[in-house]
Amino acid sequence: MTIQLGYNSFIGVGVTTGTALVATAATEWIFFNSATFVRDQNIAQATEMGCGGRAYKRMQFGNVTASGQFTKHVDEHNGIGMYRFLLGGTVTVASVASYTTVYTHTFSEGNETPNNTNPERLFFEVQMGGNSATTRCWGVGLPDSYSLSARTGELVTENWNFKLQDHTAVRNTVTAATFTQVNPMISTKAFVKLGITITATSITNATDFTLNINNNILENRNLGTNTVSIFQYGNRQVTGSFNMMFENYDQYNNFVNNTSLAMQLVLNGEAATSGTTHNITWNLPEIYYTGAHPTLNDSGQIVQPINFVANYSSNASYQIKCVVTNNLTATVF
Repeated sequence: MTIQLGYNSFIGVGVTTGTALVATAATEWIFFNSATFVRDQNIAQATEMGCGGRAYKRMQFGNVTASGQFTKHVDEHNGIGMYRFLLGGTVTVASVASYTTVYTHTFSEGNETPNNTNPERLFFEVQMGGNSATTRCWGVGLPDSYSLSARTGELVTENWNFKLQDHTAVRNTVTAATFTQVNPMISTKAFVKLGITITATSITNATDFTLNINNNILENRNLGTNTVSIFQYGNRQVTGSFNMMFENYDQYNNFVNNTSLAMQLVLNGEAATSGTTHNITWNLPEIYYTGAHPTLNDSGQIVQPINFVANYSSNASYQIKCVVTNNLTATVF
């Protein structure tokens, strides 16, 4: 017996349309730190009197639920197409003026009206332990929640959670996993910008930050089947937190006065060309603090933890937007 190894396993991601669970080959393979794909089978057991004992004797197989989760380091290439499904909108690619090999990929919100007849969804396939003979498709679905985290001196990470339809059987046709080698982003090149309006001098002394997006994906289940028939986007909740060194009461006053602020989370990566860099920028045009309390810890520095919630901005016409700058002429999916 051969024990399979995690470092020789692969996760492939692609896009499928329609209601069928069968997927084509993966469009892109994802660098990941850890992953879990779960299939739960509910068994409905009949609780009855007169069965002649305490044991359950009659049962039926009920609903099947499937989900997936993986954590990965952030870079400006690998898996960025998933941001389109995270925000439920569109992506616009444009060249950067004066730089012939630099492009921006702007992931915007959409009206997120579900297409129940021919829905577009992500699918995932997994090769366990590098077993190139078989691949299992772990289902199709949508991002349910997402978390982005940067801590001082550490690599920037993101955690994805998906709601999936039931996975298909093992497929014998396998696409070899290939990767574009790009270094992950690190917090030493990350910034939090805050202000009534964002300018070049809006950089704060934040020591870390976390951004959370919850899509509250809704499941539609019909009679006659034990799997989900279609997924729909629920209300989007955007929250986050960061710590900063306490200098004065400016941020605390923003909290008690319910001041609306704009925020940018900037992750800088590799140098793209002279004068610019690859980066990922999350734009939140209207946030409000839900907590901003300086913490005293012996004789050390005073740290101010801040929690916030993002609101839809009528001026900017969006709640959250992601702009990725890299050298790709098109988003993979």
